[in-house]
Amino acid sequence: MTSDSERLRTYERELASLADSLRQKAANVTRQLAQADLPSLTGIALRGQVDALMTGCRGAATTIEAVARLVAAHRVAAERVQRAIQRVETGLSDALQSALRLAREARRVDRVIPITRVNPWMTVLGTLAPGSDEVRVNYYEHGNACVDPGRVGRALSIAQRIPAIPPPGALAWLSVPSVLARYWN
Repeated sequence: MTSDSERLRTYERELASLADSLRQKAANVTRQLAQADLPSLTGIALRGQVDALMTGCRGAATTIEAVARLVAAHRVAAERVQRAIQRVETGLSDALQSALRLAREARRVDRVIPITRVNPWMTVLGTLAPGSDEVRVNYYEHGNACVDPGRVGRALSIAQRIPAIPPPGALAWLSVPSVLARYWN
């Protein structure tokens, strides 16, 4: 965005310079015409036409200045958006990466384990035999650890809405806070 801001700033200066130049040239022509000795009817008509043309030039200069102000306002707004993107990117990229990693890497596991190792994040599918101290369970695993299925579900919801880390500086970063606030916290 910095290069875009610099290009806009350069364009803004060029437009302002063009407006100044046009206004100065109109003033010079008007001054030279006022000093010229044009007594005939042709001279009077020429003076009227040149005056009208110079008035148009001054109007064009005013329009060009207005465009320069619009370019400046656009540049300021774009810089404000870019700063917002950078704040989100800096503040939330780790949380987004964690959510996407969990969505990508968590896997469903069916296992037989001792009944004493069952935890609230596991679904007990049944015992192996009557009186057995082992049960078949189903759970999400990430990094060789049982993880909260609700957290995996929220990570999958995030991955559906934001399938990959947005590129640096991309507008897509502006949707990250609301998605994380809804599903991750």
